[in-house]
Amino acid sequence: MLRVLRHSLPWPPEGGVPSMPRIAIEAVVDAPWGPVGVTTTHLEAYSVKQRAAQAERLREFRLEAAAHAQARASERETSAVFDPSRRAATSVLAGDFNMPPEDPIVGRLLETWRDAWQIAHPDLPHPPSFHVHDKESGIAPYCCDFVFVSEDLAARVAAVRMDLETQASDHQPVVVDFR
Repeated sequence: MLRVLRHSLPWPPEGGVPSMPRIAIEAVVDAPWGPVGVTTTHLEAYSVKQRAAQAERLREFRLEAAAHAQARASERETSAVFDPSRRAATSVLAGDFNMPPEDPIVGRLLETWRDAWQIAHPDLPHPPSFHVHDKESGIAPYCCDFVFVSEDLAARVAAVRMDLETQASDHQPVVVDFR
């Protein structure tokens, strides 16, 4: 682990809509192929306006991290505290996005990242990741949990699977293996 950052996500006011502040946690890990920024988040469930703003901020964080990583080539710092290599151009974004794969906001995120499921299974739809075991809610299971990877990491996606058996949560884990 090289660095951990907590990012506040936008919370634009919207009357009559239940919501709460949201964050993203970014951990820069030292992978065998170099530093990787791994970010996890849980976007707003009830407000498209808030979810869209949060997705845009995630895209901004990705650009900022890439710029910091680029700066390490041109700047020489004397202390690890100020080392710009503590941000990574290579990135993984994962979490509960509270929207299905066909949502236009997912499309917006795909302008910055690639969907690991689509890389590994280009001809298969996403399996459901939410309400798989909940038979009482009346909500049909659907996919809203994703792992996105930066373009430079896409070739390293070896396998992606959804653990459809566990009942530890109302969401199913998405597992990605990298080569």
